[in-house]
Amino acid sequence: MAAVGQKEQVSATGWREFAGIEGMAMDGLEERFSSATIREKFRRAGEQGAIIEDGDGNWSLPPPPETRYLQVKITKDLGCGFSLRFLFRHVYEKATVPYACRACYKVKIVPRSLRELIALRGILESLDYHSKCGVDFYNPHSQDWYAGFLYLDGLDEARAAYRVMRHLVDADPKLGPAVGMTIKRGCTEYEVTCGPADKYEFPEEMAAMEADLRARFKLSVVTPTDYRIRRAKSMVGWIEFAYSIKDDTYLDFTGGKRLYPATVAFSPEDPSGRPEIS
Repeated sequence: MAAVGQKEQVSATGWREFAGIEGMAMDGLEERFSSATIREKFRRAGEQGAIIEDGDGNWSLPPPPETRYLQVKITKDLGCGFSLRFLFRHVYEKATVPYACRACYKVKIVPRSLRELIALRGILESLDYHSKCGVDFYNPHSQDWYAGFLYLDGLDEARAAYRVMRHLVDADPKLGPAVGMTIKRGCTEYEVTCGPADKYEFPEEMAAMEADLRARFKLSVVTPTDYRIRRAKSMVGWIEFAYSIKDDTYLDFTGGKRLYPATVAFSPEDPSGRPEIS
């Protein structure tokens, strides 16, 4: 049985039952997949603003919501928007992990302060891995203040990257062996609803169906603004966040100046010793 708040994990056989199909991929928008036809799922997603129809029968994704992460190195289009925001949430109804995500592994590094986050950013800038770092607090499935991520293709690649990062983090005087680091698979949102990541199964039927759906989208690759601009903008948000959680290492990056002046705290006692008159 799944834990409270989870759906039953969908195995290779269970995926076919969930989909309500047999054999290879479906043809057309009128095929029924779980609770509705594909056409109905498109309609629902459009009504919710998750996808946008262009009038020619094609669809696109709206711009992703802003986060407090900085994309440090962008080496390729990972397709996360289509896989997570449309396939997982709307087609699969959060019941199974997209086939497109089967080889996605990440190395997660967990700085404990803004000072450590900036040191980690410097390491990521020196490497060629697809990576991001920033404030992880606003991720509803995370218990960490800050985080950095490397995106890898397969577990072997992730393990190799982990060894590289562990060595560099341990050797950095502002970081060190106490900084946490793990290898994880895919998005945490997947494990919340689909169960442990080491139990995922990906029947081949999924690949053809996802390719058919992806062909109905115009997925433009967003060209990021100049890295220096994004870096400076993210720093402003990180400093504000650090201040809000009493992480005073932000003072390293403001010349020792507080973000806001301290408020005056009044003594609960009358210094004259006289009782308070109401």
